[in-house]
Amino acid sequence: MKGLTEFMINTDGGELWIAEVDGKMVGSIAITKSNDIVAQLRWFVLDENYHSMGIGKKLMETAIDFCKKQRYKHVYLWTVSILETARYLYRKYNFTLTEEKQNYEWTGSKLVEERWDLELFDEK
Repeated sequence: MKGLTEFMINTDGGELWIAEVDGKMVGSIAITKSNDIVAQLRWFVLDENYHSMGIGKKLMETAIDFCKKQRYKHVYLWTVSILETARYLYRKYNFTLTEEKQNYEWTGSKLVEERWDLELFDEK
């Protein structure tokens, strides 16, 4: 919550989008600025009851389009290996798995954190 609270105080270079279905919040995605050319994709969440409806794709496309408009050259994110649906979308949008590390703190059992990176190229 600390990161989200800090983002809500200063959204400079970033944005947060909420997906709604019939007035109900079902998902979110955000972009935060790391520096002038690097952004981080964060808080990508979608209620499992709304998978396979294209909502995750729309959120991902919105976030990537925002990054291009902001002229970011690179986008990265952190996730965990058990989130297969999200990982599928990361691959679909050309993110590359670049780092893995073990985490035992969050759940008391082994969890694999993953960093995924995407290079954004100028479109001409």
